[in-house]
Amino acid sequence: MNTDSLLILEKLNSFYSGAMSQLVAYTIGIIAFVGILFPAIIAYLQSRQIKREQDVAYKQLSSDLEKAKKELSDSLNTRFQAEDTKLKEGISEIRKEIAKERDRLESYVTARTNFLQGDSLENREVYGVAASEFAQAARNFLTVVDEVNIQRSIKRLHRCLEHAGSDDFGDESDLEEELDKLIAALTARNENDRYFDEIRAIKASTKAAKSRKPSKG
Repeated sequence: MNTDSLLILEKLNSFYSGAMSQLVAYTIGIIAFVGILFPAIIAYLQSRQIKREQDVAYKQLSSDLEKAKKELSDSLNTRFQAEDTKLKEGISEIRKEIAKERDRLESYVTARTNFLQGDSLENREVYGVAASEFAQAARNFLTVVDEVNIQRSIKRLHRCLEHAGSDDFGDESDLEEELDKLIAALTARNENDRYFDEIRAIKASTKAAKSRKPSKG
């Protein structure tokens, strides 16, 4: 083999050796990339994806929490307003009942006062004024629905009217006005003719007293 042939073989050997070395280096590089860098890149990308998903989940959770807080607040406000309205209505009803009971008590006290004044005036034979007091007593007892004292007052009213005369219905007397008020009050509560007899009797007694000669008192 001549010198040229040997030189060519050496160059070929050198070329293939260099190429093989490069191939091995590339292969090692690829293996290193695939075995080390690629997993790192995948891990990085996964980490970013997880972070994005966490951010989305956090925002959704925050939104859900705010929504739940608002719904709870609205629900509590609605319940509070309902309870507040209910409480105010209850207080209003209690006040009405207290006012009604106060008015009832005032009417009863006034009725008892009228009755006692009528009794005192009748004993002094001041029949016209006594009749006016008994008429007021009957009307006030009617307000508190005290049936026993209504009938007692009307009975005493008739007894006074039996002794009253035309002078007891003068301009300075309120007897006729009080009798009219009593008749109107009885008429207003005259369901099923409950006070029919009383109304008719009071009208008859009034008519008789007005046509009678002047009384003593």
